[in-house]
Amino acid sequence: MRGGQRAGAGGTAAGAAKATAARLAKLRAAQSAPAEGVKVLTSGVDTLHLHTVCPLSDAWVQRLGKAKQAALAARDANEASDGVPVVVAGHRFTVRPWGSRKGPLLLECEALTLVINPEAPRRLPTVSAELKALWLWQVGYTTAAADVAAIFAALCDESKAPAGADLRVQVTRLDICADFVGWCPAPEQLPEFFTRAVRRSTHEEHRDSLDTHHRGRAFTGFSWGLGGAISARLYDKTREVKTSNKLWFRQLWRKKGWDGEAPVWRLEFQLRREALNEHAAVDMKSGELVHVFAQWESARDSLTALWRQLATGWLSWRLPRTATQRVRLQPVWQRLVDGAVFRDDSWDAEVYRHKREIDFDDTMAQLGGWLSRAVFERWREYGQPSGRPELLEELLRTCREADEQRKRRKKGDGVLSRAQEKFTHWEQERRLFRDPGYTRLELH
Repeated sequence: MRGGQRAGAGGTAAGAAKATAARLAKLRAAQSAPAEGVKVLTSGVDTLHLHTVCPLSDAWVQRLGKAKQAALAARDANEASDGVPVVVAGHRFTVRPWGSRKGPLLLECEALTLVINPEAPRRLPTVSAELKALWLWQVGYTTAAADVAAIFAALCDESKAPAGADLRVQVTRLDICADFVGWCPAPEQLPEFFTRAVRRSTHEEHRDSLDTHHRGRAFTGFSWGLGGAISARLYDKTREVKTSNKLWFRQLWRKKGWDGEAPVWRLEFQLRREALNEHAAVDMKSGELVHVFAQWESARDSLTALWRQLATGWLSWRLPRTATQRVRLQPVWQRLVDGAVFRDDSWDAEVYRHKREIDFDDTMAQLGGWLSRAVFERWREYGQPSGRPELLEELLRTCREADEQRKRRKKGDGVLSRAQEKFTHWEQERRLFRDPGYTRLELH
């Protein structure tokens, strides 16, 4: 019996040794990835939340309060309206009939969202702005933040601020990232990462196999510290842009040398207010303690240093220690650390136009399906016309009936009147995007 137990134990040990050897072989193969082939395509700010604690102007508080009441009245009357338009610092927003947990007034446009709290306690945000990724990559984070500062200045009244109040634009959340090609991480590499995060995990996407009926698993990336003051993600961005409908990123990558085929991965760090406040320095003139990354102007000028600090100290992919070196970065990782330089030059003035083209093509494809359904419903209701149906005639009949149905349900708001309203609003909103015109891009 004991001999059998020894044999079984020996077999188990041998199996474990083989499994360990296989895992180490995979790790060595992964570590041998040629660092020369790794290229950072873009680096920048993908998410930026800003706020101010400056008291609001009484005139704006009254005006926005009335706009929200009008939006609530229109919603209660079942009118075709999702808000009331208002122009702030030359930019058009829609005042929604609902609010947010951060404040009772919610203003939205295609570029950003504003949350306003007229009764905010001292040192808490009176106006918060969430800048959308499309806008940040279209005009650059420097220009976008300057526009937000101008909006804050228009809404606020500095004369009402108490003495000594910090009225500079503050950072609530900051996501910095680098998109790269030449290295596709593998799940076996997770133990090789050094991180200060408590929580770490891998992500896998379920999909049906195209050739068989069993389900496969596609690895999509890692995450560390989700939900904490600092978190990081390393993930397949080419796959993510498809699911998030951000195909306009391909325009950015192509201009930086992407061949349209190679997988693009992203390394991304997210910092919330608590983490931003931890990074402090002494002001040489006043001698006061300054939260470097909590104020936007300071954070903007220190993004490259922040990236290096996070990618070497908070999260890194390291080689084993030696007798003389305690920290040795993998060559591939070192390329990511050095290749991401935040000069606000990765933005592209044609991103927004590319996004519009994608939306147009998607809308036309969906419209084709709806028109086919509408023509079918008309034939089912009134009968199919004799002879061969003419496409243009059938579409004209269908569109006229659709317009009449909309007018009956939306109190006279027909297809063209609604389109004109939306176009007028867009003409005002697109100023934030510095969008020059209407010509379609010729992309290859």
